[in-house]
Amino acid sequence: SYLESGNYEEALRYARMGVEKNESDAADFLFKEIVIFERSGDYSSAYDAAVEYTTRYPDDEKGQNELKFLSTRI
Repeated sequence: SYLESGNYEEALRYARMGVEKNESDAADFLFKEIVIFERSGDYSSAYDAAVEYTTRYPDDEKGQNELKFLSTRI
C-alpha cells in the first residue's frame, strides 16, 4: 500500500477520495488520514485531522485516544 511504502501523498489522496465517495466508510478513511499524517511526522496536521474526526464521531473511543495522544505531540 502507499502508506506502507512511505508514499504519504498518494495515501492521503486516496483516503480523502474515500471520505468524499464512501459515506458508509467515511469514518475509516478519515481515521486513516490521522494515521498517514502521524507516520509522516506531521503531528500538527494529524492533530487537526483528529479534531475533525472527533467532532464528527464524538463517541469513538479510538478517535478520542488519538486526539489525546496527539495533543502531547504538538
